[in-house]
Amino acid sequence: MKTLIFIAALTLQFTLFGQINFKTGNVELEASLNQVNVEAKADLSAFKTSLKLDFGIAQKEVDQLFSLKIEPAEVQLACSISNITKKPISTVIESCKKNKGQGWGVIAKDLGIKPGSAEFHELKGKNKPKGKGKSNGHSNGNGQGNGKGKK
Repeated sequence: MKTLIFIAALTLQFTLFGQINFKTGNVELEASLNQVNVEAKADLSAFKTSLKLDFGIAQKEVDQLFSLKIEPAEVQLACSISNITKKPISTVIESCKKNKGQGWGVIAKDLGIKPGSAEFHELKGKNKPKGKGKSNGHSNGNGQGNGKGKK
């Protein structure tokens, strides 16, 4: 019942606030991609630079992806899929064209990322919004503990 309420609330949010359905087949990934899109559109130049640095791709490839007339979050998703599958971005672009309108879940499957697989979880992790000042709750492990450990 809680799941049904959650899905209904999320659907309402998408309807009311113009959220995009990327057709990934995963509610959490959809929400992340919509947040990535908001952040990217706020500073598209910085977003493009981030893509080049994070994924080690050339400006030409970034421009190629944007020429597909897809959302910034989809460009990031395409880069992530290329990175995870170790396939060139041109292969991802071809799959985008071939599967146009069927969604990113179909594209990911076409390129070997199965739902629920380790690669799919990696894809979800790579496509979280960066957001300024947000913490993931993990430390770097360099803190001074107060434990009694061995002496």
